[in-house]
Amino acid sequence: MTESSSPVRLSSAAVYLFVPIVSAPLFMTLMIAPILAVKIATEFDLSATQVGLLFSLELGAFSLATLPAYFWLGKLDARRATYLFGGLALLGNLASTLATNFALLLAARTITALAAGSVAVIALALAGKAANPGRAFGLFIFMQVVLGAVVLSVFPAVFEPLPVSAIYLTMAILIAVALPITQMLPAKLSVAEHGQSIKGTSKASPARYLIALASVLLFYIGAAAAWTFIAVPATEAGLSLDTITTTLAIATFVGLIPSLFASVLGDTKYNALIIVVSFVGILAGIYLLIGLTAAIAYIVSSILFQFAWNLLLPYLFSMVAATNSSPRVTSTINLMAGGGLAIGPIAAGALLESTGSTQALLWASMAFIAAGLGCAAYVLARRAPAPSLQADPIAVKP
Repeated sequence: MTESSSPVRLSSAAVYLFVPIVSAPLFMTLMIAPILAVKIATEFDLSATQVGLLFSLELGAFSLATLPAYFWLGKLDARRATYLFGGLALLGNLASTLATNFALLLAARTITALAAGSVAVIALALAGKAANPGRAFGLFIFMQVVLGAVVLSVFPAVFEPLPVSAIYLTMAILIAVALPITQMLPAKLSVAEHGQSIKGTSKASPARYLIALASVLLFYIGAAAAWTFIAVPATEAGLSLDTITTTLAIATFVGLIPSLFASVLGDTKYNALIIVVSFVGILAGIYLLIGLTAAIAYIVSSILFQFAWNLLLPYLFSMVAATNSSPRVTSTINLMAGGGLAIGPIAAGALLESTGSTQALLWASMAFIAAGLGCAAYVLARRAPAPSLQADPIAVKP
């Protein structure tokens, strides 16, 4: 076996810098979705259904980029693929700044999201192959939350007076700044998801696995619906856009705490408790938005929502991974998340426009999240010792 074809393990520096820094700008739309939705609706004079469609296509395409990745992930090396798709995402954001109508914006954002999602697939694959995957995934989430919090913090002073194109231009600049980190990756590095060895004798239950996946899908439908339009009940209560933005920025900063907690602590014997408590926290946060009249209630609601969401995700994903030993389970989880992100905003927008009732939207969102909690509770009540997946070193292709 030649040296170039021997399996190698990425250095800690390469993984822990590439994964969070390169991927963070790609998730910016999701992190600032509520404020971005208000600004786009105003500038392009869009209905709630149109806003929902825009975010459903963008967020859905971002996650559903996993599907074509099944075919190219083993054919393109990580460095080349990152430059290719990262460059397309950069150009897509630049094209978004030139969109003069809703149709052009829709096309530009969908194409951009497919390219950005492809880079995210690479980052997730590399994180899973790291010497300490938990730390890599924790940094992956942490940097997204940091960027979202910073942008929301400066939004009133920097972005509010400017057109939406300024936000997309900022995304393009951040991607351009982050892409050179790709040079830290070895040449011809393959990140194909294969070669995992399974330790343990636990037998996977197909029904339990499907119900676990349903928990992710249902949660994301409800959470994406509420998050995209979380500014609506606040505006109806008379809160200014500055107040809403500042509140969401504070909530996002608070969301850094659970993401750090999860990355440092990792899996514990209290995983089930954390999952249930997080679900309940999210439901409580949304419930506080019903009949909202005061800024303090909006602050508490937003903080609960962000804190519980960032605490839930790593443990919910871990729960699903424990139900199946397939090396593609992470990609399948990402597909479920993508499906929820695609369905939630457009369904919420249509419901909001047809009923004119923010309360109907919030109750519907809570119903989906509660159903996700029910699925998770079923899986947790019937848990068995999970197989331990030992990731092989990442292979450098000859």
